[in-house]
Amino acid sequence: MKKSWFSILLILLAGASLLAGAEFWEKKKYPEWTEKEVRKMLNDSPWARPVEIRLDVAGGPRPGGAAGGRRRGGPVAGGAMADASVGTGMGAGEEGGGMGRGGSLPAPDVIPTVTVHVRWRTALPIKQALVRARFGNEAASSPEAAKFLSTQETHHIIEIAGVPAPMLRVKPEELKAGAQLRIKDKPPIQAVDLKGARDENRFNLYFIFPREQQGVPLIVLEDKEVEVVLKAGPLDIRRKFRLKEMIFEGRLEI
Repeated sequence: MKKSWFSILLILLAGASLLAGAEFWEKKKYPEWTEKEVRKMLNDSPWARPVEIRLDVAGGPRPGGAAGGRRRGGPVAGGAMADASVGTGMGAGEEGGGMGRGGSLPAPDVIPTVTVHVRWRTALPIKQALVRARFGNEAASSPEAAKFLSTQETHHIIEIAGVPAPMLRVKPEELKAGAQLRIKDKPPIQAVDLKGARDENRFNLYFIFPREQQGVPLIVLEDKEVEVVLKAGPLDIRRKFRLKEMIFEGRLEI
């Protein structure tokens, strides 16, 4: 009997240890997420990552107007984010993202940079974070939220949030042509449509990609990694996502 109780105790302790190391989206449902957790989901999670881009190549904001910078040959630091929503049934700015403001002039050897965020907008945890941000304590009871969350996605929507307006002196056709999802040993997946929304002096771009081809998913867990690429005009944004980290409620969510 003592051995049996000891075994049960070990199992309980092991379970508690695993739970303690789990991420918040694994430990609790989205209506319980805090504002800080919502921001983390939208800005730095397996489904959303920050990317620093240089401003000096765009003829756009100069030193003093950027939220961050990097010295030539050194690592990047700092950044800003603006956010809005388009084509997903949610209102603009519901994430509550802030906008960086200019400060003192940096040293002459500093290249100004800004942070944009690359998000898998159609991934369920991202949609849940949007619902939690917009509806607050009514996230679980709102009919509008329920409809949004239950929508069956037919395409992947990749959002690039917070692109400075001066960097978008590019035709929409060129932006769409320069957007791809790249997977090793597979042909790149090309964007088929593009939408956008303005938030002050920033733009949020929404690239729409096919999800299937002849009923077969174009991205599967066995692909291991997907790189989001946008190369158009002065924009050169690249971010890799590890698919095994994008498992949510037992399945790949993208």
